[in-house]
Amino acid sequence: MYKNLNYKFILIIVLFVSFSCKNEIQEKKKNEDKKSNISLKNQVEEDNKNIEVLFDKKTFDESSDKELLKELGIEMCNPNEKDLSNFKLPACDPKFFKLFPLKYQFPKKNGFILLVKSLVHDFPLRRVFIFQREKNKLVKVNGFIGNLIGKRPKSALFDDIIIRFSDTDQNHFNCLYEWRNRRYEYVKVEQINDANIKKEFQDSMNVEILKWIELNRMQF
Repeated sequence: MYKNLNYKFILIIVLFVSFSCKNEIQEKKKNEDKKSNISLKNQVEEDNKNIEVLFDKKTFDESSDKELLKELGIEMCNPNEKDLSNFKLPACDPKFFKLFPLKYQFPKKNGFILLVKSLVHDFPLRRVFIFQREKNKLVKVNGFIGNLIGKRPKSALFDDIIIRFSDTDQNHFNCLYEWRNRRYEYVKVEQINDANIKKEFQDSMNVEILKWIELNRMQF
């Protein structure tokens, strides 16, 4: 499914991993020594909403969630299916799907983020779809082959989202997307294998990861 990462990119990752641990320890010590930064750090952590979905709920968060899934049509789920072991043509059930609002107090009927469990539709990985209502019809404006692992609320705009992509070598790339021009667009890669990126590598890594995402059609 994936194209191999090029040698230059692999070298950058090796360098990044070699130095990141030391850099994080130094940064942690600085934060501990500067009490003035503690409140800011706590506020950032509060604003970031980490997401972990186990698909173990028996009911949807809102009664309207199932109706929205049904509105997407039989290609997404079968409202008449009762067999929850059927992943190929799944039931419209929280075992397979999770819906999120695009921002706080924004009605899902006007648009939502849909996380789809791995193996649904015989697809091996989790997927994320963004739908918005246009002219009274739900329209897909984004699709990702990845996992939704975080949201960052914005006061007036749709939340930023963090999508976690994976390659065949078990590397993970946590990428930030923000709402622009009526859809989500790539901003940067924030972490590789859950480690922060050194400042001097950030720009080059942003470019390389986006190339990899596009080459492997991880966003569509």
